[in-house]
Amino acid sequence: RQRLDRHSSYAGSLSNLAICLAKRRDYAAAVAALEEAIDHQEAAYHGNPGRAQYGEFLANHYQNLAQIQRDLGCPSEALRLWEQEIQLRERLATENPAVGDFRSELAEACSHLAGWLRDAGRPEAAVPWFQKSVDAMEIHAGSRGGMPEDRKRLADAYDQLAASHHEAGHEDEAFRCLQRARELLEELAKGDPTDETTRLNLAANYFSTAMVQGRRGQLPDSEHWLLLARDGQRELVDQRPENVAARRALGNTLLTLGRLQRELGRDADALDSLSGSVTLCQALAEEHPDQLPLARDWANACNS
Repeated sequence: RQRLDRHSSYAGSLSNLAICLAKRRDYAAAVAALEEAIDHQEAAYHGNPGRAQYGEFLANHYQNLAQIQRDLGCPSEALRLWEQEIQLRERLATENPAVGDFRSELAEACSHLAGWLRDAGRPEAAVPWFQKSVDAMEIHAGSRGGMPEDRKRLADAYDQLAASHHEAGHEDEAFRCLQRARELLEELAKGDPTDETTRLNLAANYFSTAMVQGRRGQLPDSEHWLLLARDGQRELVDQRPENVAARRALGNTLLTLGRLQRELGRDADALDSLSGSVTLCQALAEEHPDQLPLARDWANACNS
């Protein structure tokens, strides 16, 4: 056991070194250090597979190397390492059901891989990994009695899965996932009305539902969800005007709502929504002149 512990400790030191080297952009040395760390950690884990901590460390090393390979533009190698990490975390979660963190870490690993695939323009490939993340979080949240933080993560997992379905053109599946996330968020917001993040996420869920309904051709229903998003965001802004995230989200919702109302032939309502968007976006851009995205928001609102 002491010999295996030395392998594991040395692997940990190499991993820490690799992270420092990566921050200095010495990627070749970082990759070499992590590959050696994996060799030593695999020796420790395979020498005593019953010691779950060895497996957890090994999964972390796989993850770190995958992220560096991703940054180096080596997608095939990054994908191989992420899949190795997930396979190992699945084994750890199955063999150690009493250790809830293993199931949580599995959900997070699947979400990382899925997010990378979606960002790479592959939403169809991301869907099964986001689904695995949702499944793992459902088990984890259920095993801990539905703690608020677990339910927040579960709602986010459903929202991420819905976004991939939407981008892949699976609108029915996206709507169902958004519905499940919405149920969780509404319950959380009701339980703690002071939680601004949850309320903002709930409004974002309404907005996403409107986008799905719009693509399905359900324009009146799309407007309904946009109005709910607008009202939720406006309430947050009224309660705390310095909430930049809520103000920006409200500006974007008003812009989208105005465009939809114009499409529905209600020009007076459209002008009111678009004018509100311009006012909000202009104020944000002038308050934060160093933030280019806010200036772009203002330009888009003016153009509409």
